[in-house]
Amino acid sequence: MLNSPIKTITNNRKWRTYSKINLGYSDEIKYHVINYKNEEYLIKIGSYNNFPRKQLVYRLLKKISNLPFKKPQNFDYGYFNEKNNVFSIQSWIDGEVLKDKINLLPQTTKYMLGKIAGSSLNMIHKIKLDEKDCVPINLIRRRRAKKMLLYMNSKMKTGYDNILINFINDNINKINDFVPCYIHHDFHLNNMIIDKDLKFGIIDFDKATVEDPILDLVKIQMYDVDISYEFCLGVLNGYFDKNIPNTFWLKYAVLTAYNCLSLSLWANSKGLSEILKVNRIVKGVLKQYDNFNNFIPHWYYRLAIKPNAEQFKFNKEFKIDITED
Repeated sequence: MLNSPIKTITNNRKWRTYSKINLGYSDEIKYHVINYKNEEYLIKIGSYNNFPRKQLVYRLLKKISNLPFKKPQNFDYGYFNEKNNVFSIQSWIDGEVLKDKINLLPQTTKYMLGKIAGSSLNMIHKIKLDEKDCVPINLIRRRRAKKMLLYMNSKMKTGYDNILINFINDNINKINDFVPCYIHHDFHLNNMIIDKDLKFGIIDFDKATVEDPILDLVKIQMYDVDISYEFCLGVLNGYFDKNIPNTFWLKYAVLTAYNCLSLSLWANSKGLSEILKVNRIVKGVLKQYDNFNNFIPHWYYRLAIKPNAEQFKFNKEFKIDITED
């Protein structure tokens, strides 16, 4: 027998089985459900505060439904429990999390999957904003400034506070000009899948918002560099079609530093375990950027700008080109 939340939100739909999903960091409750036609769905239940985001995600998934990669289809969303909770019903996407499989693949396959991921993200960013989702750029800037102020006024003290804050403040003008677009906002290996035929997909659009498109590439630097340099290189080359503009790197570094502060704020609300995890991530970022004395990360410099044939034998095979303005 179904538990009451699922029974409440699904009305007359008849489910044969359901199972709770305990993966991920979301505060939402997730269920994998199967109906009597053996059709599979993903049900998510969360706070009513997320209702505007549910509406945006519904519109975005509808707009990208014809793009050539696997992604969920949103069938329904709404609220229940006297508007205390919201729900969404999406198609179930078969596949395995790419983070779990990437290092079982050949280097060339890692790179090609990265290129597919990058080009797929670029397609999302080119989707025209719905009028309901248009956000003034000044509002986005104020949100960022508010988050910075929250961090500086918090009791959090780490060894990297001044490095991040000073770097952001010194270069704030580099991230103030952009054309807002839909972004996934949690784009990294844990939210990508491949099936048995290596067909690529993107999942977990629940944090989607409207922001600077470059912000969507930041978590590749924060989470995925230590897993696969080849994949990360592929993402950037796929996104920019191998023509990475020189103006990208400093902006990317500043947004990465900003996201380090944002992630630290989130971890502080979750407890010591997450704080320690985030500290390790931020220290990895600082190492890549030499405490932001450089604005091109070491991994990319070594891999693509100053190839080391002995350490990265695939450079010649990939024929990496560096665009110079």
